[in-house]
Amino acid sequence: METARAELRIVGASQPCVQYFVDEEDLGKRVCRALGEAGVIDALPWFGADYDLEDTVLGEKMGREGAEGAILLACGCGHSGCSSVRVDVMVTETTIVWSRFWTWWEGRMVVAAIPAVNFERRGFEEAVGGVRAEMARWKPAPVSG
Repeated sequence: METARAELRIVGASQPCVQYFVDEEDLGKRVCRALGEAGVIDALPWFGADYDLEDTVLGEKMGREGAEGAILLACGCGHSGCSSVRVDVMVTETTIVWSRFWTWWEGRMVVAAIPAVNFERRGFEEAVGGVRAEMARWKPAPVSG
């Protein structure tokens, strides 16, 4: 399996969200298109109301051990229970693989018909480190009155 290049971008001013780009394609939008009407979100709010960063694909433990059903995308309200897309993460010494992109919609699991994404582990870890550093400097936009 060929490895993909990961790029993570912070978007939003009052509630920063992470967008994922794989080989310059917006992965969130791709997943949402593949999920059809069940795919209503395409980014991950950095500050989750009912999840911690460690529950997401950006978590340090996730990058070491992987998991089934890691949070990839969540509702803009910051509640993954409201709406989320999850992915299975498999980690080897040299790669991180995301497969089975899924969500719950109207009481049933909906799986996106897209192939697994295989990242070179070091490149993915660098992308996550960059977004973590950016968020360490983040300050909310001033509220105008």
